[in-house]
Amino acid sequence: AFQASESRQLLQQNYPNPFSASTNIEFELSRAADVQLEILTITGQRIYQVQAHYDAGVHQIVVEGSLFPESGIYYYQIESEGYRQTRKMIFVRE
Repeated sequence: AFQASESRQLLQQNYPNPFSASTNIEFELSRAADVQLEILTITGQRIYQVQAHYDAGVHQIVVEGSLFPESGIYYYQIESEGYRQTRKMIFVRE
């Protein structure tokens, strides 16, 4: 479901990053698929998860800063049909 291309990232870097109020996570699918997105603390504790079926195309998930227990580095990971990609984000509490 994810388009494999050397020149393009399937899971985009969240923006804004660093963030406090909210951040956007964008990903692209080449065909409809079930997708799971998780956000993890640096120690691997899951603080957010969404599982849904998405059509082909570009999708965006908005994550609220109120979900994050403290300022620091977090990881977000997307998984679908055996494909997994992880990126890093920075949350700053105001």
